[in-house]
Amino acid sequence: YNHFNIGRETFLLPVRWTEDKWPVVLVGDETVPFIQNFPEGVVDRQHEEGFMRRGNFSFVENFDEEKLPMEWFFLRTPIEQWHELNQDGGGIWITARPYNLRERNQPSFIGTRQRHHTMSVETVMHYLPTTETDLAGLVLFQNEAFHITLGVTLIEGENHIVLQKAERDENQQVNKVILASERLPTRFNGVMGLRAEMANGQLAFSYRVRNSGRWNILMDGIDATYLSTARATGFIGTIIALYASSNE
Repeated sequence: YNHFNIGRETFLLPVRWTEDKWPVVLVGDETVPFIQNFPEGVVDRQHEEGFMRRGNFSFVENFDEEKLPMEWFFLRTPIEQWHELNQDGGGIWITARPYNLRERNQPSFIGTRQRHHTMSVETVMHYLPTTETDLAGLVLFQNEAFHITLGVTLIEGENHIVLQKAERDENQQVNKVILASERLPTRFNGVMGLRAEMANGQLAFSYRVRNSGRWNILMDGIDATYLSTARATGFIGTIIALYASSNE
């Protein structure tokens, strides 16, 4: 019960009016239809600029426009400029700042909502950490105490790919817990492919160095209910985000 990860959904249904002017949406045991026909004269504009995608879909975000598309958003309101869109070649520059996701602050975090229980998301990152508190990568975020991050950091002076989650201890302090890590090649140039997948209630995280060749599974079989309403509380669902911090 309540083990869902996509948050509260809003649906539009036609309203019929009775003779005594009472609005009726569904009659008796009638259920909400999965597919609803458009009223006559209404134009379907899904996938157009300014309109959210719906149903089953895939898309590529190159961040090559003048401003951030509407379906991407921040965690709280930014008070300084820490990202820049590359309109010429595509991509987004994110400045790592001294805030992490376990704090109620305004981290370097740009996300979009998870909208399917079966999903796969990939990104290509160019990043080299300089200290062991530096980390950047891909995050599945529900709140400060429930999120999983796949990223690159330094461990004992060497580049590593890590998978970590937030966990609250007996004193209600939220800490990071490293679930898996692998040392990266000595000549790692900072180019990394990152992938997160969800299917059949489980999460899997993979990477590939220089974003070429086969994907390497860092960890799979992770219980996705960790990010569900029943475990994490709230109703916003999981956010898929790009993230960088100098204070991990």
